[in-house]
Amino acid sequence: MFGPFDTRIPFGEIGATADRFEEVLEGAKSERPIQRFFTQSPWVLAAMHPHGNEVFPEFRFGSSYRADFVVLEESSAGTFVELVELESPVASLVTKDGQFAKSVRKALTQVGDWHDWLVRNPGTLTDSIDRGGLGIDELGAVMKTVYVGRRSMISEKFNELRQREFRYSGVQIVTYDRILSWLRKRAEDDQRISGIYRDIKPVFD
Repeated sequence: MFGPFDTRIPFGEIGATADRFEEVLEGAKSERPIQRFFTQSPWVLAAMHPHGNEVFPEFRFGSSYRADFVVLEESSAGTFVELVELESPVASLVTKDGQFAKSVRKALTQVGDWHDWLVRNPGTLTDSIDRGGLGIDELGAVMKTVYVGRRSMISEKFNELRQREFRYSGVQIVTYDRILSWLRKRAEDDQRISGIYRDIKPVFD
């Protein structure tokens, strides 16, 4: 099993990362290019949380399941575990008869299976990384996130369905544009702060 990725934020380079992510999104016909992007820039998934500090790629739950990513967030309430499933950015979100499309239903089943597996096998949370676990001392909660589609594909029915799903199962279903918008905002902050420090002259005693 892979260990956790380095999740340090590359200050001064966030704008370039946003540009790369947008380019990947525009060209992707499946989730695979996006998975490669997060493998190369894992800090993006971690930094979506205020205190995200570890990202595990292709995390295996025994021999049965494998999550695209598992993200850990440390807080005073314990460690929060996010199970991340990636689907295609061009996948349909809703069928003509007003139900979740096949790709969304599949993703919901997968994250549900991972969560159920953790409930049955809590040692995966507490076991050390060397033993195939996550090395968590105190669990805060397990979160489940599905990334699929683009913002332009969202309909009123999709919003209704995903709100209902979140209330029922706790799964967040969001489009990739949420990450892109977040990156663009962080890039603006990064550029502004970098500009401030560029204008400061060093003082030599």
